[in-house]
Amino acid sequence: MRMKFVQTARRPDAGPARPLRGGARLLLVAAAFLLMLGLGLQVRAEEEETTLRIGVMNDLPPVSFAGRTSQSVRGLAVDMAVMLGKVLKADVAFQPGSPDELLSLLDAGKLDFICGLPRKKYDTDAYFFVDTFISLHRHLYVTNDALTVTCEQDFPGHSIAVIEGDDYIETIQSCQDCMPIVVPTHAEGLKLLQSGEVDIFAALSSETVTFLVSRNEIPGVRQVGTVLEKIPLVILINKGNVALANKLREAFAYLIDNGVHAELKDKWLGKYLTTESVWQHYGRITVYVAGGIILTMLVILIWNFLLKRQISRIQQVLQRSEEKYRKLVEASPDLIMLLDPDGNLCLANNIAQVTFKIDAHGHPGSLFDILRPEDHDGLRELLQQSVDTGYAKRDFSLVKDKKQTLDLEFIAFMATDCCLGGKLICCIARDMSERNRMENELIQVERLAVIGKLAAGVAHEINNPLGIIMANAEAIIPGDEEALPRHLQAIRRNVERAADITNGLLNLAVPKELRMQPLNLLDAVEESIAFLRPRLKGIRLELHLPAPGLQIIGDKSSLEQVLVNLILNAADSMKGQGRLTIAGNLQRDPDYPFVRFIVQDFGPGIPKENLERIFEIFFSTKSSKGFGLGLFIARRIVEKHGGIIYAESEEGKGARFVMEFPAYLPEEEEAVAVGA
Repeated sequence: MRMKFVQTARRPDAGPARPLRGGARLLLVAAAFLLMLGLGLQVRAEEEETTLRIGVMNDLPPVSFAGRTSQSVRGLAVDMAVMLGKVLKADVAFQPGSPDELLSLLDAGKLDFICGLPRKKYDTDAYFFVDTFISLHRHLYVTNDALTVTCEQDFPGHSIAVIEGDDYIETIQSCQDCMPIVVPTHAEGLKLLQSGEVDIFAALSSETVTFLVSRNEIPGVRQVGTVLEKIPLVILINKGNVALANKLREAFAYLIDNGVHAELKDKWLGKYLTTESVWQHYGRITVYVAGGIILTMLVILIWNFLLKRQISRIQQVLQRSEEKYRKLVEASPDLIMLLDPDGNLCLANNIAQVTFKIDAHGHPGSLFDILRPEDHDGLRELLQQSVDTGYAKRDFSLVKDKKQTLDLEFIAFMATDCCLGGKLICCIARDMSERNRMENELIQVERLAVIGKLAAGVAHEINNPLGIIMANAEAIIPGDEEALPRHLQAIRRNVERAADITNGLLNLAVPKELRMQPLNLLDAVEESIAFLRPRLKGIRLELHLPAPGLQIIGDKSSLEQVLVNLILNAADSMKGQGRLTIAGNLQRDPDYPFVRFIVQDFGPGIPKENLERIFEIFFSTKSSKGFGLGLFIARRIVEKHGGIIYAESEEGKGARFVMEFPAYLPEEEEAVAVGA
């Protein structure tokens, strides 16, 4: 406290100042001492008043309840009072007790205020109230799952526990055939409910029940019905302490503005226990959700409408596309069929129905019933290979009538049934009769061309035995009768030799059907070399062939034509001079044993850009000296034997022609038969 001293002015007419006497001085010092003592006591009293005496209930968790020691209290009201003290810059001292005890202390002036008191019972004009904006919620609790209780109308015939001093006891007493049982605390009410001594517990605070059930792990207690009543919690102050009431209101507003109030409420009550009703809390969210659902449904309806239109357009496009491809399939000159893996026809276009005489309105039948019995094994291999590898190719003959036979080339590949998801085989058959006829004519042309190339050499070969015949004939006339048989035998041998040469030439020139039978490639090589020996006088021929030979299934004269063509091409590329190698071996692959046969020259080689074209028809690198048929026909003959032919070359280092045929291993078949 600031002290103010005032000096008075001396009147002009006054006489000279007289000094104070000793008694007056002593009296003045004593007065000053007493004044200072009073001021000190007042300051001390003001300091003592900075400690707020606060009353809290001792048994209303989580609002306020006894702590671990008898002297401590905890809870929402305690934390709220501490925060108010911090705002007011005052210490706090708590006095726990029952509501009636706390009110007596407040009336006697021993408490500054009570924090966290239910307002309903104590709402009188004798006190100031500061709202905490927190309410207790009254609920009903049961333990019997079979008991249906939602409101007071379900009370008759049941025993109901209620807290002592709770005015809700009047509501229970107003119900007929009800038996209220007063309990001092919520804990006692839960104890009676769990033991079955009461049917219903009308709890003053569902927050307190939730806290006790969770902390004590009480099983079987369940909340029923809706909120019966909301009871606000308030701060209670005497009417005479207006200044404190105003300070508390300002401090509480500060706690709310700074979020401290919300943090304390979340800490002790949780966000799901609020002062708002369910509708108040969730009403806006419900409206938003309902609006969102309605908007979503409208979007879905619009999207569904647009999607249906899009689907309709797509269906029309698909129908037009399907019709287009259906017409394309039906108009195809090739036979197009869908088969199952067993060979049963699922679909056939018009030309297939006409060619195979299929009833379009009945069951299409099986392809095994259409082809010749001798082709059934080949058809099974075609179907199996298409299933295993996805692609297969094979030639079949169809007897259309007694005077006409169709040569059909079947190409089969895997497809999928879009409806059932099963495996189907798409089979395309093409009439190759005219093409085969033209190829046979081309082969004959090539045979004649080869004969033309061999004519000079054959004439030379025939002249040799004819000269010997002539010499022996001259020796006979006149001659030694004893030497006659020897000369006649020589004449006979050379006549047979000349006959063999001319017969071989005729066999090479005369076209005929392929006669597939077991043969040794070494025999075909020897006879081909015999034909060409006059053309190979300047060629150093090297044979690298196994002694037992190379067994395959084929037509000897056709294979001789291929060998003659390859050897002549090699000799021409080297211009009659150089080294020619003929090699062969057996590749014993467990899945596919085959014979590899190689004709290699050491001439100028084949340009890289021509390697892929040399087997095309009418393609020739000999300018006007060749027709471009030899290698084309050679490839067709090799393919008819189930083999392949290809060329490898590097310019300046010669060319290498490789043929591969399925091997024929009769000794292994016999071994399997014996083992079986």
